Amino acid sequence: MNIHDTLETVFNNYLAEKEKPFKANWLAATLRQGFDADELFFNADNVKIYGSGGTGLWAAAPWIAICDTDITKSVQRGFFVVYLFSEDMKRVYLSLNQGWTFWEKEFKNETIDMPAEEKARTVASYFQNELSIRNTALPMKLSSDNSKHNSLAFGYEAGEIYSIEYDANQLPTNTELVKDIELMWSKLMSVKAMMQDTKDLEKSATYILNYQCTTTYTDNAAEAEAITDKLEHASLIEKERPTLRKKLKPTKNKKRTVRRIDYLAEQERNQKLGLSGEELVLEYEKERLVNYPELQDKVKRVSKEGDGDGYDIFSFNFDGSPLYIEVKTTNHEATTPFFMSQNEYAFALENKEDYVIYRLYRFTDLAKKNIDQVKFYKIQGQNIEHELNLTPAAYQVNLK
Repeated sequence: MNIHDTLETVFNNYLAEKEKPFKANWLAATLRQGFDADELFFNADNVKIYGSGGTGLWAAAPWIAICDTDITKSVQRGFFVVYLFSEDMKRVYLSLNQGWTFWEKEFKNETIDMPAEEKARTVASYFQNELSIRNTALPMKLSSDNSKHNSLAFGYEAGEIYSIEYDANQLPTNTELVKDIELMWSKLMSVKAMMQDTKDLEKSATYILNYQCTTTYTDNAAEAEAITDKLEHASLIEKERPTLRKKLKPTKNKKRTVRRIDYLAEQERNQKLGLSGEELVLEYEKERLVNYPELQDKVKRVSKEGDGDGYDIFSFNFDGSPLYIEVKTTNHEATTPFFMSQNEYAFALENKEDYVIYRLYRFTDLAKKNIDQVKFYKIQGQNIEHELNLTPAAYQVNLK
């Protein structure tokens, strides 16, 4: 069955079938099989689709997972995409999520003193920040109000990185469901690219938890207070796009040292930084259009509504044509690499003539005395393929 028909079958039959014996039940077998993956563009040998309605006995709520076997072969650990049904069968969530058993029972590190739930939420927050995910929908609600505490449902709610909710009575078409699952898969591939070691989940988890415990808006408390005080009155000042110096050719006889690129350590780890940058760009655009009040009133930050649009700020050119702005903010120098999700990059290519990246840099300059401006430069959409080097998967972007 395709995705739509599989979900509909579960919705229509699960509560009734739960009253029957679990062994040899047709719906339990349907769940174990999952859905037909032929229509998914990412279908490959490393893609595993399967589900469960319980083990020996019916579960409170079933699920169907899509796993990349390079990083996990089980929903008990690691990262995956999963359909999670609510116990009352009124909704289902397509979720980028984590294995709860790993946090509850497997992960052991005496240097990280926090409950399993907090660990899962911390890691979820980490990837939300890195992928610029603003999951503005209500949190997942898997357990019904009158049910007993469901440990697995609780774990999935804690591990939620990003989710899309569907009402049982208003399921989208199969075409729309396929589009959503492919978007969610692209986010999983970005998570995969950011893991320290895809074969060592404990190593990746330890790195993330240690980093999140020590990372703040800035590493200096006085700087953080100064930045907060100045944000309300801060403004942007446009600079020329930097030109990188040509790199010297390596000596032929010199042994090349190969190292794993730590994508995460090169980027800003705090969502607050990105949101503050977006707020400054929003005000900058409104000021730019001060002589065009009919356009100025329509400028808005769409990232507050989620990240599915592929850009952050909706604005206008002076001729009234739309202008789609992606905001990338860093505390570091102008040439610091940044990330684009697959969704963002696809949108940029489709809207080249009306798209621009605002690259804000040296954000912590706000903490310096008598400085209340943040520097930025623009990368026009029509120049993206010519001026930027992009590495696929998470799209690490470097200036040429």
